[in-house]
Amino acid sequence: ADIYVNDQKTAVTPFIMRYKPGSFFNVSIFRKGFEPHTSAVDSRNYMNKEMPMVYLNHRLVKTMKWKFETQGVIYSRPVEKNGILYFGSRDGSLYALDIQAQKEAWMLSTPTTADIESSPAIFDNNIYIGCNDSYLYSVDINTKSFEWNFKTQLFVKSAPLISPNGKVLYIGSSDGKVYAIDAKAGAT
Repeated sequence: ADIYVNDQKTAVTPFIMRYKPGSFFNVSIFRKGFEPHTSAVDSRNYMNKEMPMVYLNHRLVKTMKWKFETQGVIYSRPVEKNGILYFGSRDGSLYALDIQAQKEAWMLSTPTTADIESSPAIFDNNIYIGCNDSYLYSVDINTKSFEWNFKTQLFVKSAPLISPNGKVLYIGSSDGKVYAIDAKAGAT
């Protein structure tokens, strides 16, 4: 981090500074991607005394670029493709966020609006995501609509794994089974 004393760059962290009793100054810490922090050092009450050590121990806080809220808790790990961030929410919706515009591009709710805790997987123009209604869904990115769904016997909380050629999806289900599913047809 860069250290500024009275608005002039002085050093980088860690650093030791010697100063005279009877002085007053501001010490600022700046680091890219973090919120700046400024502390005042006042030794005017120590004119004829030995100046005690002053420790400026401050944890820098990351700067937030932006945030987006859904109507439910988000357990899903976001996946990005072409500047769009995709993830599920426990409000039963799949979200597509435009990273550059920092806003929702589109949103699609599952027919049952059951919680989505699964992380999505993307291949070509399809998003695959599991849901707590026991279905795996295939969503076309271009039409923003469901192509097919595949029913298991219990929740689908795991993220789908896509074979290297994109033809087979593998999912685990809360029913204790792993399924291999045809990515085009949505059938085993």
